Amino acid sequence: MKKVSIGLLRPNPISFSLYGDLNHDENFLSLKTSIQLEGVLEPLVVTKENFYIISGVRRYFACKQLGLQEIPVVFSPISQEQVDEYVVISHQQQRVKSSVQIFREIDIITKKYELKQGKDQTNPLVIQGQKERDELIQLKSKSTFRRLKDSKKMLSQLHKGDEAQVWKELYKMDNEGKSVLSIQKEVRKRLTQSTLTKGTTTVKELVSENLYKIFQANAMNLTFLEDGLVDLVFTSPPYFQLRDYETGEIQLGNEKTVEEFIENLVKVFLECARVMKDSASMFINIMDSYENGALLNVPGKLKQALMDKGLMLVSEIVWVKNNGMPIKGKRPQPCYEVIYHFVKTLDYKYYTDWMSNVEFEGKITFGDCGKNRQLKNFFDYRNQIVQTNSANNVKLANVMKKIGYPMDHSATMPFEIPNVGVLSTTQIGDTVLDPFNGLGTTGLAAISQDRYYIGVDNNPRYIEQSKVRLNLFEEGRTELQTADQKFNQAA
Repeated sequence: MKKVSIGLLRPNPISFSLYGDLNHDENFLSLKTSIQLEGVLEPLVVTKENFYIISGVRRYFACKQLGLQEIPVVFSPISQEQVDEYVVISHQQQRVKSSVQIFREIDIITKKYELKQGKDQTNPLVIQGQKERDELIQLKSKSTFRRLKDSKKMLSQLHKGDEAQVWKELYKMDNEGKSVLSIQKEVRKRLTQSTLTKGTTTVKELVSENLYKIFQANAMNLTFLEDGLVDLVFTSPPYFQLRDYETGEIQLGNEKTVEEFIENLVKVFLECARVMKDSASMFINIMDSYENGALLNVPGKLKQALMDKGLMLVSEIVWVKNNGMPIKGKRPQPCYEVIYHFVKTLDYKYYTDWMSNVEFEGKITFGDCGKNRQLKNFFDYRNQIVQTNSANNVKLANVMKKIGYPMDHSATMPFEIPNVGVLSTTQIGDTVLDPFNGLGTTGLAAISQDRYYIGVDNNPRYIEQSKVRLNLFEEGRTELQTADQKFNQAA
């Protein structure tokens, strides 16, 4: 141990994000009083090179405020490259660690040992890193770290990848005593409020006071929407000659021939392509139809027609229905539908890590009011399979009936289906379009993840019923947020 001039000591820049404003830290003020009365009882730990402080940054600031000229130190042999890691770990030793602090340690360990998916599991360093990381993960729930990972990702978007600023904000909110859930909600709200602008019209202006706007219009003519406005189109067009959607004689799906049906669908999706950004995606869920007992190959004909118009098909996803409706005839029970993923350019947005972070709050579907609903194992990414049960229309119909809206639409898709597109190709604040709104399931998926939503439908009853559905979700989420605030206050 030796005494060195306080002017030679250098607090690591990361210390500022770790400690925040010490003048409002009661423990720091107590430490300052102790040093004033008894001096520095425990020496600081510093590097031999550059005198970087590894442990004792609060003692350093206390001595500096008290006007002391020298501080007792001991030297550590660690390299300059290891300083950040040791600063963080030293900061958290002998303290009750918060979730953010543990998450920071996990981040450091992940980077130190390069813990990546597919990394050689026989490498001793990888094994050691996994052991250290797993020990930290056990200290809190998985949902805690999932929320922090989500918050860090959103903050990175806000700060354009500035890692130091991201951690500074996380520690600031942590020091303010905010729960992990509150941190996630605050960051999500901030990111959502960032407005995307195209020309003179902003999406925020378009969707008025809510996150959504539904237009009554024919989807073949979207002139009320500007070019390059949306980040995602996710839709399920009407079935061919299977349902009467009660929109008059002129309605898509009621054409006399499948060729005419395909021609009209192409008009719709070319309009959708016009309002898509170059980085956007279009997902089309479509089912085949029969004529005289034989399949018409509707999906295949639509796929080829859109490819002929210049759209690029980058993926075909199979939606497997675990409880499909039985049918009569000399053929197996239909148990799947296809989802085509089209793009305008190969420079489209796509995210592969969305499944690890996804969590939903509020009234996800009618009759389903759980606080947390996670999508577990329904998406087999490697095999391009979405597997679900059919949508529970009984719950939906009962709720609609209670509020005076008899359910007209009997072909609602499960909530999970549009989430494949929403979560894999968009981020918070992006805009989602469904030219066949129906009862607004795509809109529900979009606004549940704080995306803007634009719906189009020519049936006014569907529009009103979907608005009821979306508003109920928003009310349910507000109620949960209020309950969460009360819980945090009580705690």
